[in-house]
Amino acid sequence: MNYYINKLIFMFTVLYVSCASAAFDGGYIFQLESATQATIDAIPTPKIGSMIYNTNDNKIYYYNGSSWNSVVSSNIYSTNAQIANNREVDLNTHTMSFINGNVGIGDSTPDATLDVAGSFRLDGIYYDKDGDTGTAGQVLSSTVTGTDWVDVNLKPVPYISNSVINASISSTKVIILTGYNFISTSTVTIPGFDGSINSINVISPSEIQLNITTGVVNNFDLIVSNNGIMNTQWLNNGVSLLHVSNANGQSQATAGETCKNILDNGYSVGDGIYWINPDGGSTANAFQVYCDMTTDSGGWNRVVRTTGNNHEFGQKTHNYTYAVVTDNIGIYETYNKIKNFSKIMIKKVGTVDYASYDLVSVVSGESIYDLMTFTKNQAVHVKDDTAFDGARVKGLTSEYSGTKVSGTLNYDYFFMSGINESADNDQAYMSFSDSTGSTNTWADTWRGNNQAGTLWSLLNGDYYSNTNYHIGNNYSQAGAGYKGGNNGTYEIYIK
Repeated sequence: MNYYINKLIFMFTVLYVSCASAAFDGGYIFQLESATQATIDAIPTPKIGSMIYNTNDNKIYYYNGSSWNSVVSSNIYSTNAQIANNREVDLNTHTMSFINGNVGIGDSTPDATLDVAGSFRLDGIYYDKDGDTGTAGQVLSSTVTGTDWVDVNLKPVPYISNSVINASISSTKVIILTGYNFISTSTVTIPGFDGSINSINVISPSEIQLNITTGVVNNFDLIVSNNGIMNTQWLNNGVSLLHVSNANGQSQATAGETCKNILDNGYSVGDGIYWINPDGGSTANAFQVYCDMTTDSGGWNRVVRTTGNNHEFGQKTHNYTYAVVTDNIGIYETYNKIKNFSKIMIKKVGTVDYASYDLVSVVSGESIYDLMTFTKNQAVHVKDDTAFDGARVKGLTSEYSGTKVSGTLNYDYFFMSGINESADNDQAYMSFSDSTGSTNTWADTWRGNNQAGTLWSLLNGDYYSNTNYHIGNNYSQAGAGYKGGNNGTYEIYIK
């Protein structure tokens, strides 16, 4: 016991003398007792705080009351140390984190063996899962569980140029993918798709025909791959490209917006009856309409159907109730519920004859019913173009009439509220004619001599300032239907 006390007295004496000296003298530096690990472990009942030098690992150890421990902590600062707990090291501009066996640089919650938040440079060799370094021109390809150096074979990266592709739920659909760099062995995958890919046919380097059967409502990525490596995902292309929805027009609950909307979204099953919902709100407001999905690019909503020269809703003594929607006499809900359209078409039922027209301006926010109501309610004589009302009636003719762009019926002009000013006061709410007249483009002589120049019109009569004889107000010279010798049943469509 006295031996250890003397040692401590000597140690502090030497430390005091050394600190007071101008320079250290090696002969006076305090020296701990040294021993091997086995000798240290054999010391009986060492005192807490005792210190000794371990000659096995060349470290100083202290006794904490139950075991000998190195004064150099077992952490990331020691050589060959083991990290017992999560640690972070401040690397000035970045933090290196050691969390649950993962290392993060700039990432305090690494979830991979090495997680780097930022860029890094690799100046050396990159080994794949097999320890291979690859050869010039090869690329690293995922094997799901690792990576592998593989040959590219100069296969190009494909690209899909389609916009959104729509498909109905639980239906089979042929999709034409357009783009470039497709090759004969290109494959198509749809991650997470709950339907099936029935066939893939590469038509050309710019077209792939894909036959699929859809499942439930969802949006899906389409991936075209040229060998599993060169694929559209490289360019973030094809993301959420396939939209499977239920707005197919086959029921009230799955009503489309219009016939054209149903066609454009890929839900058409040909000409026939569909459910549409033009106001875009609750499908409780949806209704059925006949859609022409084939004539002149399709997507046409039927609005009127007439079967004779003096159709029953347009007799001379018939009043404005012609605008009431009544399917059995040829006025359909589309007549007053579709408020946006830019094209109009007339078809002769039972033949292939038709004519379609582009309107001068797009009708926006007003239905045919709205436009006709405005015309009907004007008390000012239409020739009085200084009056606002009369001027707008003529404006309807200028803005919403149109020129034929397609079809076999040889009537080149469509008139909305067409006016005959040169001969008399005759007017029609809608008409299809072969001439614009000579003095007033879009309006004058809309019906031609003895109405021979007009194929069909929706009511026509004198436009009197006396509202008792106003067209639609208990007076019209002729009802809706064909004119002259153009016998037949006609249908009017808009889109």
